[in-house]
Amino acid sequence: MTLQSSTQSLDTEGFIDLITIEGYGFSPVRICNYDTLLFGGQLYQKFPCKITGFSKSGEDTEIRASLIVSDVSGLVGDAIDNARIVGSAVILKRTQRRFMDDKPTADPTQFFGFELRINQYEGEYQNQFQFNLVPRFSLERKKLPARTYSRRCEWQLNMPDRLDENCAAPLNVNFDINGNATTPENRACRKDLAACKQYHGNTLRFGGFPGVSRIRG
Repeated sequence: MTLQSSTQSLDTEGFIDLITIEGYGFSPVRICNYDTLLFGGQLYQKFPCKITGFSKSGEDTEIRASLIVSDVSGLVGDAIDNARIVGSAVILKRTQRRFMDDKPTADPTQFFGFELRINQYEGEYQNQFQFNLVPRFSLERKKLPARTYSRRCEWQLNMPDRLDENCAAPLNVNFDINGNATTPENRACRKDLAACKQYHGNTLRFGGFPGVSRIRG
């Protein structure tokens, strides 16, 4: 049975989304909204996530979608802080459990495929993030990069070996991720207003948008 014939059957299985995120500065990330699965020899780790949308915009006929991921562990927020997320590829393979490698009916050619790019994102550290997705050509034709409307600061913490003039936090003041005084080796930033005020004594350099509404699942 092919995926096409399966979707036309009265006994239709639910879809599984296999998602690969590829970008500059990090290894490909493969996640699944169902379970940890092997498909076409690639392992997709179970991760709380959801693809929504695939509707046409009001101004044109471009496909637009969103990828919502949980960040209870803080791993997604940490990845955002240390990698170039905007512009990264999101490759979606929408298929069914019967085609996974461990099934007698395994077939890695049976999927509906989509390749999109992250256009912008918003969300809250240790809560969840929503990545807005557009076709690759839509992102490439933009002349200027868009600002990311996030509650968290998007600047990189000023470091001796990685200076960010947007942050410009003094290098002789050091706090850890919890806001406690620490050594230069453990210097970190929580990316919120309180951390910005600790480093600068004010929030004039804060690179986020505190008024952006929280995303609710």
